[in-house]
Amino acid sequence: MGGRDATMVLLDENGIRCDGRKIDEPRKIVIKAGGLKNADGSAYIEFGDNKILVGVFGPRDVHPKHMSNTDTGILRVRYHMEPFSVGERKRPAPSRREIEISKVIKEARACSNVGEIPKNCS
Repeated sequence: MGGRDATMVLLDENGIRCDGRKIDEPRKIVIKAGGLKNADGSAYIEFGDNKILVGVFGPRDVHPKHMSNTDTGILRVRYHMEPFSVGERKRPAPSRREIEISKVIKEARACSNVGEIPKNCS
């Protein structure tokens, strides 16, 4: 369960991790601003073998209008793993995992705003 191999060795007898790093050696980190032409803000991030592309779009008008909140706004988050990023076949539609991670990111980000803390964040 969970997709992890229970027999995987994290450190060898010389203290080298399974990805070739020493125990005190951090992962390679690369952060570059930009990357998406159509976004209002974007970043490209590499953390070890993970490659992340983040885009910010907006602000935009809210539809339907009754959902608009001039004091705060609405945050929409979409976490998506590309189909080629995993070994098994992945459907292009959001998986249950992607939907859950999107919700966690949205809730964490909503609670990190400067100023008054929303009631659901305490």
